[in-house]
Amino acid sequence: MAETRVLIPLNQSEMSKTILPHVERHLPPGSHRLILFYVARPPKVIGLSAPEYDLGYGFGEVREISEAETHPIYSTQQEDSIRASVEAEMLPVLERLEAQGYPVSLQVNFGENVAEEILQAIQDQAVDLVAMSTRARDGLRRFFFGSIALEVLQKARVPLLLYHPH
Repeated sequence: MAETRVLIPLNQSEMSKTILPHVERHLPPGSHRLILFYVARPPKVIGLSAPEYDLGYGFGEVREISEAETHPIYSTQQEDSIRASVEAEMLPVLERLEAQGYPVSLQVNFGENVAEEILQAIQDQAVDLVAMSTRARDGLRRFFFGSIALEVLQKARVPLLLYHPH
């Protein structure tokens, strides 16, 4: 029997993780591969950073850092930093799911439109099912803030398991 590939979009909110108990309850570990999917906004600017000379264990004198001593921080460095932060934050979730027997991976993407990133991941990862929590906005809130779950529901060509925690 082939494994079902399940994409689980998450973000920093605890609300996004409320789908996980439902995945664990309804999708057994032996036949489902979980892809935890996180979308972060891409870094917009390249900044400058000064090296840290006084790290608290040197014997030299502390001095002012001149503008000539700063070095650039590139967007790839910022992306690596964001990716590492997400991986550290998601580590307990990954470990818990792996301990239950799920094959699980974490994918971090960078993009402005979360729904489009999810839809692209569905294609790229040959996803069979998307499981996600939704705030279920309606009326003016949906008009101004949009609904990622609604857009994915309307455009995805795979089934969705949606959970509204309220």
